[in-house]
Amino acid sequence: MSKLTDYQVTLQIPAENLSANKKRGAIVSEPAIQVRRKGKGTQVWTIEKLENRLIDMRDLYQEWKEKIPEVRKLLGKRGDPFYEAQENHNLIGVANVFLECLFYDVKLQYAVPIISQQGEVAGRLHVEVMRVTGSVPERIAEGDDSSENSSESGSLEVTDNNGEIIHRAKKLSCRVKIKEATGLPPNLSNFVFCQYTFWDQCESTVAAPVVDPDVPSPQSKDAHFNVTFSHCKDYVVNVTEEFLEFISEGALAIEVWGHRCAGNGSSVWEVDSLHAKTRTLRDRWNEVTRRIEMWISIQELNEMGEYTAVELHQAKDVNTGGIFQLRQGHSRRVQVTVKPVQHSGTLPLMVEAILSVSVGGLTARSTKLQRGLDSYQKEEDDGGDMDSYQEEDLNCVRERWSDALIKRREYLDEQIQKISNKQEKTE
Repeated sequence: MSKLTDYQVTLQIPAENLSANKKRGAIVSEPAIQVRRKGKGTQVWTIEKLENRLIDMRDLYQEWKEKIPEVRKLLGKRGDPFYEAQENHNLIGVANVFLECLFYDVKLQYAVPIISQQGEVAGRLHVEVMRVTGSVPERIAEGDDSSENSSESGSLEVTDNNGEIIHRAKKLSCRVKIKEATGLPPNLSNFVFCQYTFWDQCESTVAAPVVDPDVPSPQSKDAHFNVTFSHCKDYVVNVTEEFLEFISEGALAIEVWGHRCAGNGSSVWEVDSLHAKTRTLRDRWNEVTRRIEMWISIQELNEMGEYTAVELHQAKDVNTGGIFQLRQGHSRRVQVTVKPVQHSGTLPLMVEAILSVSVGGLTARSTKLQRGLDSYQKEEDDGGDMDSYQEEDLNCVRERWSDALIKRREYLDEQIQKISNKQEKTE
């Protein structure tokens, strides 16, 4: 029939098995059918889909054997059961966001890895989860009687720092944000969207992408695609024993779907290419690195009684950020800010606190060899580009010339005095 279609058996991980809520010990992978057609992309069918297609394949083959001329004319009008001509959408992978952060009043920002059905990292999904209103009781220690800590309605008691029982709100409001997906392969980068179901919601939530027509699509086969989302949704749930167990051990499984792009069907998503293509050193290094930036400012008490940052003069020869213009006799303090740099790595490194700040390497300032603080402000107007070493050399030369001129003047004064005191003077 000249279909030029090849079928092979492979293994893939179903979408439901990619969720972190899947029970451990169960079989993760299941057999699937890999469909290849010359000049087309690779498709993966389930066993059920192949069984349904086999019926249509046999019927079409039987008609093709009996009525060759008539069937060939109708092949273009009828659906082709041997290959899916128009695919709806394909699963890129699943990102699991653990919800243990809801126990604490802190915002979780994390680039969650997107795990594909081949068990590979297919990108990162940048999400944000936080608790908006309500409170969550501490997790019950193992061995405690749950009936002592819960009422008939299933609500738990909350105690403050003094041990007094506080009435806990029965409802909890939390917020889920999906910011962007990075590192996606371009062959499934056409209209990428996310889908998830939060706790006891009946319907799934869909996060649509922000489409920017001015941003061109990557053309390289090894390029990676980034998709921006503006999804933000608040959920109000009843705090029960089941919900507390879910957020302590479970995760929010976010499915990332995409449509296949034309011309990118034979990219890295083929199974053979996935096994043959090794991860680059840059990708591996990106998972174990995270850049942290530190900002330091010296603040002085101004006339209004407020601490304000002092002026910082940039100098080419100063590698510590610049020269702080401090004033004598003013009360001052040092402010240090440390935070991770965005898109500098995927290592989950967060700065919790700054324990101490030490200032060292102080040197006494020489008024002879260095200029006054006000002279730095005039440097840009004068157009001076000299560094500190050149200034010190010039100051040394200036002082030596001054000493030499003083000695020369004293010598000349002495000679003039001798001549003036001489009694017999000649021309």
